[in-house]
Amino acid sequence: MRITDEAALPVAYRKIDARIGGLLWETVLANLPDELDKMIESTVEESRPDTDSIKGAILREEQVPGAELRRGWHLRIK
Repeated sequence: MRITDEAALPVAYRKIDARIGGLLWETVLANLPDELDKMIESTVEESRPDTDSIKGAILREEQVPGAELRRGWHLRIK
């Protein structure tokens, strides 16, 4: 098999890698039928913390289970 024109390939014959925020992910899954929800969830290869979202929530004084904002000191010497 050889790909002669990648741009012409229909989406059905591609693998899609996408990075989306957790809030959008939860919204999408909540609006899918259960079977499709499970199919989509099974394709996840990686999930990592979104530190910017976590920090923003904590600064808005929201509780984020599994995270805390710690303030400390550091010294830089040049």
